[in-house]
Amino acid sequence: MIMGRVIGAVLAAGKGKRMQDPTRPKVLALLEGKPLLWYVLQALEPLNLERTIAIVGYQREQVIAYLAEHFPHVEYAVQAAQLGTGHAVLQLEESLRQWQGTLLIANGDVPLVESNTYQALLAQHHQTRATMTVLTTMVPSPDGYGRILREEDGTFCAIVEDADLEPNQRHITEINTGIYAAEVPLLFEVLRATSNANAQGEFYLTDAVGALRARGESVHAWCHPDWQQFLGVNTYQQLEELAALLSARRRSTSAEVQ
Repeated sequence: MIMGRVIGAVLAAGKGKRMQDPTRPKVLALLEGKPLLWYVLQALEPLNLERTIAIVGYQREQVIAYLAEHFPHVEYAVQAAQLGTGHAVLQLEESLRQWQGTLLIANGDVPLVESNTYQALLAQHHQTRATMTVLTTMVPSPDGYGRILREEDGTFCAIVEDADLEPNQRHITEINTGIYAAEVPLLFEVLRATSNANAQGEFYLTDAVGALRARGESVHAWCHPDWQQFLGVNTYQQLEELAALLSARRRSTSAEVQ
């Protein structure tokens, strides 16, 4: 059970260019016979969220049809042009214009995150009374991920996207999982003021961190120990690796029950 008003937002607009399947959006790629999106929505179910909204874009007709058949209670918002995660979240602003509360932001292509992980993030967010909480983890190979910058005393200070890292920051192994809890409407307010002057030419959701801190708002980073939960899918090889990991975890769980 969660406290306060919480709406779930699932980022599900990506094309998945490296999947090399132009006929199907990445979130509908199959993992053990189920779309990646299925795992994410199933994990959110026990949270009893006020609403759950999928942000759709590439091949959105397929995603909308899938939601209507399998998750009819899940709403959707359209990101017509994929201009980054910050831009994606802003597509919710109109439908949440009269609403105040916590937005839980999840990724539709990160299928192994467990319900209790989302619940723990929300608990951390509410206990610290943060305006935004970033879910992080430590990984063996951080290349490709946004890195977490902390002060010498461990205080969180920033996220730097992989493409924008300085050479002396590449050794950092604490990464941004892309999962957040943030307060609305303040999140929308700072996202509207962000810029796409970066290596990717996109509007980063991570830029909200600096914008909120500049306003004196509290932004926290909570590090989860199980980095494998946050493995995403960009290629079919990664999809196969996740299938093997999922199978191994199920065997381990079954052995513990016995």
